[in-house]
Amino acid sequence: MTPLTRSQTREATALLVAAFDEDPYFNFLTPEKAEREVFVGAVMGTNLVLGYPREATYAVQAPELRGVCIWFAPGGYPIPFAEQARARAVAIGRALAAGHAKPATIARAMRMGELLDEAHPDEPCFYLQVLAVDPRHHGRGIGSSMLEVCCAQADAARLPAVLETSKEMNARLYRRFGFQTIRTTVAEGSPAIWTMRRDPRSLS
Repeated sequence: MTPLTRSQTREATALLVAAFDEDPYFNFLTPEKAEREVFVGAVMGTNLVLGYPREATYAVQAPELRGVCIWFAPGGYPIPFAEQARARAVAIGRALAAGHAKPATIARAMRMGELLDEAHPDEPCFYLQVLAVDPRHHGRGIGSSMLEVCCAQADAARLPAVLETSKEMNARLYRRFGFQTIRTTVAEGSPAIWTMRRDPRSLS
């Protein structure tokens, strides 16, 4: 797993759009594929932009991108509201201008984001905001390899790690690495999004 740079934003965003095409929550928000691609691209592109200055963006490359994760060290998240608002305003403007993203969709997503941030622990912790593998390379252990690196860092720091997911298949993978559900969030009839936490394991 190596750092992901700003020059790779377009390639990384395309990978994330493909990886989240079957995500239950994004499908609930944007049933139409064209709108979903624009919306997910705006969300993930913004996440990358906010992650770069915090050295939170990583990739698996061979040599093309095969996996992407956004992994915040303690203190890196939550991001100050004003900074988030500026970055998201740019992304929202572009999505609206493209004619696909609907204002109601954006409002619902922002409300869910607020609820998920409420579930974020106050204690110092690592935060796995995004972990995604190019669908063409599923089943090759790429996601597990990224998780191994993240969990090893958390164990070395003796700190917990948290994440969210709305996909049961992903939740099963996270459970194998020691994550447990600490909160279930549902809003306006949406699929459940699980906030999961992993306590550090002994290095001995």
